[in-house]
Amino acid sequence: MNTLWNIADLIDLHFFSRLDEELRRTDGEATLAKRDRLIYLAKIEPHLGKADAVPPRILVRKWLTMRRLQYQRERGHEGVPLPGTVWRELALLCQGLIFFCGLAAGLGLAGSLLLYSGTTPLNVSVYFGLFVVLQLAFLGLQVLLLGYRRLRRIPLESTVVYLLLGRALMRGLDSIRRRVQRTMTGSQRLDLAALAGGVHQRKELAALLIWPAFILVQLGGIGFNLGVIGATLAKVAFADIAFAWQSSLQLSAELVAGLVRWIAVPWSWAVPQAYPSLAQIQGSQMVLKEGVAHLATGDLVSWWPFLCCAVLVYGLLPRCLLLVLGIGQQRRALAQLHFATLGLRPLLQRMTAPRVDTNGVREIERSPRPCGPGKREQKPEKEGFRPSLCRRRPRSPQEGPGCPC
Repeated sequence: MNTLWNIADLIDLHFFSRLDEELRRTDGEATLAKRDRLIYLAKIEPHLGKADAVPPRILVRKWLTMRRLQYQRERGHEGVPLPGTVWRELALLCQGLIFFCGLAAGLGLAGSLLLYSGTTPLNVSVYFGLFVVLQLAFLGLQVLLLGYRRLRRIPLESTVVYLLLGRALMRGLDSIRRRVQRTMTGSQRLDLAALAGGVHQRKELAALLIWPAFILVQLGGIGFNLGVIGATLAKVAFADIAFAWQSSLQLSAELVAGLVRWIAVPWSWAVPQAYPSLAQIQGSQMVLKEGVAHLATGDLVSWWPFLCCAVLVYGLLPRCLLLVLGIGQQRRALAQLHFATLGLRPLLQRMTAPRVDTNGVREIERSPRPCGPGKREQKPEKEGFRPSLCRRRPRSPQEGPGCPC
């Protein structure tokens, strides 16, 4: 049995809790107690044992699985998916959409920057500053905010950046919900609106929605970097492209070579040819008044491995690490939820508390029939009671004619 919770499970749990509230108002508490006790005795206790040895999160998780099966059997013919299923599909749709938007942005931006007319080489500094330095600045700001939050012990949901991310995600989901509900019936729209309002009110769910927004940002960054690398490799493979460097600060080639070697430290041990040498850096220095006639082709094309590796190491790899961090933190936040304090105590009590049925025995009234020899006595029968044979006894003078039974 899967005991790992996710946001879709919490949404379905809130949905079934709302249905139980309506059932309590219409049929009373006894109906809920009987149903949940039967679920526990028939489906949970035989597999997990006594409730004292089972954590509440596992009990509730198993109960949710059984309620989903019951809901599908009862309303499966209507074709109405559970809210958790809707959330899961919308989350996957948003993740794919953000990833492909980032990929398209990287392809478009890098493709437009790498337009080469054949007369002026592309400036390495512009490429490196736009696709590496700018991303490192955003990542550094993010790391500083995380470090400041940890030092000051500020809850994640209280920080401005992640609060804005969570609100942006909720607004996006509300926009999708408004478009989807046009094809729903009236009752389905009311159920979806009530569920969305409940999610907004539940603080534990609102805090958990910050991490999906964080993950979406990282997916967009991964797509952007893959687009930049893909556009660069496509230009190198299918077009003639040249890179050069220039600066008005009168930088020496030795200083630039030292800076390039320092930047290439993360991959130089594995791919030593993935950065230009001092001679290639000297041969690719462009001076406007001298033109490009004196520049060698081998020196002009020696920069693209360095640029691709720089985007890979300083752009793509940190985004992948942050994506793994976001997924891990989301699972950690879900694991820290205390299901005994989430308003689920009545549910746990209904499942684990013994149920005593005080209903009396119902009698079935039947009209008396005269009995004779060898016939059974016809008395008011009770359920589960088998009447005995009628035994004849001597008739007294005071009794009238008839059967003495």
